[in-house]
Amino acid sequence: MVVVDGETVARLLADGSIRETEDGDCVLSEGAVIAPAPSLSLWALIAAGRKWRSTESFKGFIGLAVLAQRGEGPLSMRQVKAGMRLVADAELETNSGGLTMNWDAGPSDRRRRGPQGGGQSASSAQASARLKRVQALAGEEAWKLAWIACVEGVSLKDLKARSGLGQRTLGPALARALEQLANAYER
Repeated sequence: MVVVDGETVARLLADGSIRETEDGDCVLSEGAVIAPAPSLSLWALIAAGRKWRSTESFKGFIGLAVLAQRGEGPLSMRQVKAGMRLVADAELETNSGGLTMNWDAGPSDRRRRGPQGGGQSASSAQASARLKRVQALAGEEAWKLAWIACVEGVSLKDLKARSGLGQRTLGPALARALEQLANAYER
């Protein structure tokens, strides 16, 4: 989420604000809140390239991610990272190397036809396998809630309606679901 120099990472690890995961990433320690550098904006990272109308408010997962960046709301930065990783894997799963843009025809690529995996690239196949593994480890309920919130990007109002959760239970339920995803990604 944030790129910092090695000295800052060492200081944050030493004071217990962050911890290192099995895959070499650093995440916030339980209960730690770190204010990011003012020049860095999670919003810019999440919504890069999207032009927002000034009247449009932060809704859904993105809004909760912005709150988490400020140390507010129900989500931790670890949970936001898990949600963003889910989105990245879902997008990567649908990508295929060498596909044409002819939407009227079936997918075509430059490979010879045969029993191999069709047009799916290696990274796409890896993302697909990773998504299946994370879904199995996180559980169906957590998976469904996280998918609707993060990948489908619905508003909190629509998320409440689709999940059947109430105003007070939605945030904690989404936080638990994303925590289960984070744990599944780390396994």
